[in-house]
Formats: sequence, structure tokens, C-alpha cells
Amino acid sequence: FFEHGQRPPCDWQSVEAMSAKRPHPGDEENAPVRAIVEWLQGHGATGLEKFQVGQASSMAGSREGELGIFARERIDPGATLASVPQECVLSADKAKRSDIGTAILEVLPPGEGTAGASDEFVFLVWLMVGRADRSHPMHTYLSGLPAEAPTPMAWPGKLRAMLGSTNLGVMVDAERSRLEKQHTDLMPKLRAAKPELFGDDRYDLDAFLWAHGMWHSRRYPTALAASGRANDYTFKRSTCDEMEEESDGEGSMVPFFDFFNHHGDAKMVWNASAKDVTFNSADTKAIEPGAQVFNNYGEKGNEDLLYIHGFALLDNIHDTYSMWLNVQLPAPEAEAKPKPGKKARKARKAAPKMARIGPFLLRRMDPRWDQIPGELWQALADPMAAAAAAEAGEALAEGVQTLQLEVSPEHVQSCLAMLKQRLQGFADTKTRDRHFAVGGAAEGESLDSRIMHIARYRDGQRQVLEEAVRTLESMLAQAPAEPAAEGDAEPAAATAEDAE
Repeated sequence: FFEHGQRPPCDWQSVEAMSAKRPHPGDEENAPVRAIVEWLQGHGATGLEKFQVGQASSMAGSREGELGIFARERIDPGATLASVPQECVLSADKAKRSDIGTAILEVLPPGEGTAGASDEFVFLVWLMVGRADRSHPMHTYLSGLPAEAPTPMAWPGKLRAMLGSTNLGVMVDAERSRLEKQHTDLMPKLRAAKPELFGDDRYDLDAFLWAHGMWHSRRYPTALAASGRANDYTFKRSTCDEMEEESDGEGSMVPFFDFFNHHGDAKMVWNASAKDVTFNSADTKAIEPGAQVFNNYGEKGNEDLLYIHGFALLDNIHDTYSMWLNVQLPAPEAEAKPKPGKKARKARKAAPKMARIGPFLLRRMDPRWDQIPGELWQALADPMAAAAAAEAGEALAEGVQTLQLEVSPEHVQSCLAMLKQRLQGFADTKTRDRHFAVGGAAEGESLDSRIMHIARYRDGQRQVLEEAVRTLESMLAQAPAEPAAEGDAEPAAATAEDAE
């Protein structure tokens, strides 16, 4: 985060431009990737010969050791890039229809509470088995994927600890615990009932976390998969459209196309039919030979990018900070029923009940959006209504701009005090985080790119909070002094916190 015209210690646009042309079109692909390409072509994939899968630079936003797709020849604007047959597309529906899926659902039928296998669990076990079992129809693809899962749920404990008590750290710990419980509760039942299918020692927790990481970081919308759909099925989506993969069922995995790395300016159109999945370039400029071809994962902040894909961007303008409100609800008076022959006792108040409302996403300062959501000020102004809406599963009015609201200085002061407290932990490590975020390493050691991405996430959280603090301080400075009126009713108590 640079102020007053300071220049960053490295010209990252130059680094990205250099890394985007890293492999030479004549370089050979590694054996697993070459096997995947040949497997796809053997099933009818087209256009793959126009590209090469090669090493991408972690300095440009991808993970260390991450592969990327590079053009072997000029790609004109609007051209069809390639097609992958539906026979090679992976989905939960296809997993459930497989022999593995049928066996899982026979042992763990759904609809029996936690004892049943979810679609996600069937999909992950299918992936895990497919990586090890050569007879699996997707073995060539799954065995050719990276050996380590990129997502933080699969990272060693020392790396996960670096996320500390951040919002992301809480999310990662919760998801890791959920996956561990799922594997611990369900895999022994599969092993006992179907040892010939699931008795392999390789199907341990690490393998399960690998399957989750591959699926979590590489999935496309479920709508790209035609398994179980009509013969005339079609789907089309531009990367400019709003659509969250995780809200679209379990998603799909499209071999080769999942080697595309992210760039916020990339424009691409995804098409699906009952026959195949086709990607088209929607860029207005041609892609030159040797240049990396990018996909666009959407306008995600580093919290989402690191949680879903395992990497973070330097100075990500889409970074957010999740803020929650704790609202103390009025305690109803409990009726004290007297015992026979005893006098009625005075009614006692029950213990206060707390309602948790949120999250409210604070954003980087940018004219394209409201930095501090109007919904936050609505909730602070009427916490009882906000708590009732939250309990009923209703959302507050979205898109209400702060400028349209009368914001109480007391509410601004409350938020400011909380944000300063949350900022302190990030400010204390600002120099260290910035050093690793821009690619620095400890003296005498090489940089683990996962540490770099953690630092970028932490640095982004600091930037969001620092900008929010400056905005709130400015609001207080401009607020007219208003003496408190005597006899005003005490409002419901509301305190702010982060996502713990």
C-alpha cells in the first residue's frame, strides 16, 4: 500500500508481462500433461494443438509450480480456442452414476441425516479413487494433476497457523474440521462394507484433502456438465457475467481448461452442449504466439481467491473485510410460579440473548462501489429490526448508499473503535507482510509461495481497514456536534466484531 506517490519496489506489470511469455512454443510439455492432452484428443477434443501447457510464474499471481496455457500460434479476437468432449467432463452427477458412486450410495444412502453420503462426498471419493485406480475412466486426468492440493485446508498446520485469528483463518479451520469429520465418520464404513473398492491405504485423509483441493480450486459451474441432461441441452456464459460457482451445485471439472490461470482483464465465453464444452476468446486484441492465455475467475478479493484457489494478488482492489454485529436483545420477564402455600416471587428477567448479524463487507476505497455498506448503518440505527430480519432469514435492503442515510456519530465512533482494534494486529506485521507479499524471503532461504500469498492476504486486510479508519475519522471530523437530549430512551446495545 503506497501513499504520496511512492513507487513499489518492483514493477509488477513488467514481471507479469515477462512471465506471461515464459515457455517457448517449442518447449516440450511434461509427461502427465502430454498424457492428458493425448487422452482428450483420443476422445475427440479439438484445438488443443494450438496451445502449450507450461510453467507459470508465481510472481504474476499463480501458485508456485502452477502450470498455465500458452499460445503456440496467433489467436484472433473472438476465435474458438478449443473444445473438450462431455465424456471427459467430471461432475457429481457422473460420479453418482459410476460404479464407485453406486457402491457409496448403497452403503451410505442419502436421507439418513449425517450418516448418508452427500453429493460432495461421492464426488470427492470418486476423484480420490480415480487418482489411484488405473481402471477409472478419469485416471489419466486425475493422476496428471499436481501432487499437492493448493487450498489452505490441505496445508501443513504451521502454514495454516500463519492465518492466525483472521477471518480467513476461522473459515479454513472450520472447513478443515468438517472434512476431517466427514472422512473419519464415513470412510471406515465404506472400507468395512466394500474393502475391494475402498480398502486401499492410499485413501487416507491426505488423499481426501487432495481431492477436495483439486475440486475446490479447479471447478467450473455445474451447468457446463451435460451428464443427466437432455440431448438438446445448451449453456452459455461470459466471464463478465455474475455467477458464483459454489452456488451452482457441486460444480464441474473440465480437463485442460482448468489449466487457465486468472487475469482480471481476461474475457472469455464458455459454451456447453450435450456434445462438448467450448471456450471462445472474447478479447478485442489478438493473443500472440508465446503469450499466456488467461481465464477470469471473477472480481474476487484475496479472501476468496486464497480460500478457493490457493493464491492471492498483490494490492487487490477487490479485497474486503467481513464485519459482524452482536446485538443484545431485551430479556423477557420470566413468570415465577409460586409453589402451593408460598407467596409469589417477583418475576425475574431471563439472561440477555445475543443476535449475530452480518457479515457486512468493508471494501477498498474506489468510486465503483460504496466503501462501507449502507446496510451496516441501517443495522446500527435499528439493531432490533436487523436482528429480527436475521432471525427470520431475511436480508436488509441491499444497495442502500451511505450518502443516502443519516449516520449517527455514535455509530461511527463505535465502528471506528472496533476497526482500530482489528487493524492493530495487521499494522504490527505490516513491514513483514509487505516484504513477503512482494516476493521477499527470509535471509538465506527461498520463498514458499504459500507464505507470499498469506502475506498478500494479510496486507490486503490491512489496506481495507486502514482506508476504512481514515473514512470514519473523516466522517467524525465533518459531523456537527449534537448534545444528547435528556430523557432519550436507551437504544438496544449493538457491538461490532469481525468474523470469529
